[in-house]
Amino acid sequence: RSYDLRLGEDLAVDFASGLSLNEKIPFVSLYSSDLQRAYDQLNHDAAKMKLPMVIGIDHSGLDPEGGSSNHGIFDISLIRSLPNIILAQGKDADEIRNLLHTGFQCDRPFFLRYPKGNLLLNDHAPESIPVGSWEYLINKEDPQLYIISYGSALLKISKMVLDNNLNYSVVNARFIKPIDEALMEEILKKKKPIYLYTGDLIKGSLADEIMEFAVSKGLRISMSVQGIDDTYVKHGSLSELETSLRIDVKSLFDKIEEDKAKGR
Repeated sequence: RSYDLRLGEDLAVDFASGLSLNEKIPFVSLYSSDLQRAYDQLNHDAAKMKLPMVIGIDHSGLDPEGGSSNHGIFDISLIRSLPNIILAQGKDADEIRNLLHTGFQCDRPFFLRYPKGNLLLNDHAPESIPVGSWEYLINKEDPQLYIISYGSALLKISKMVLDNNLNYSVVNARFIKPIDEALMEEILKKKKPIYLYTGDLIKGSLADEIMEFAVSKGLRISMSVQGIDDTYVKHGSLSELETSLRIDVKSLFDKIEEDKAKGR
């Protein structure tokens, strides 16, 4: 059944919490830019009570058609600190579907981010993904550096690496919380430069999760973060915004070349 609660995001999460307490696993769809309206319920009702539900964070990332108030760039920072939650984002339609399938198997709130738009979906049964697992999209034996990202940008990044025959490993960090600690520790021990690409706000992002992990393990880290600085984003086309914010994929590779030239 489907219930349209319109702009009642707080009520939607309360309603879902009641369903979860009655052994249902509801799916709640929230715009990223409106998620803060339900923060109290997500915190005290869903997360604190560790209630199984799937929260779809729609319009995540930049939303150029929605205007300056609709950019979905704050949700990671808002919910990353909540205990008992899982936060994920897929790189394509198949992975998003697999993550959705995974979310319904979990015993706690599962947040699934996805951008506005249409994607081509292959016709096969969904598969579960181990919670917290990352994957190599490109795995070099002795890479010059590592690029870590999540979401659809990974497809552009991987294409750029392959087309230019670059000796870079590319990692799909599909789980923002929890992260893949085993893989992250493996990468850190290689002592190679790490470039983290995020199309969201840097503060409170996956970068913080990785830095906190490195500190907790006493491991040194050399990481450059490509993301949105501490600012509100204006209205504009997607290409204009990405270029002006320097979060387009070309800017990522330009930054890598700049660092190489400086001997970093």
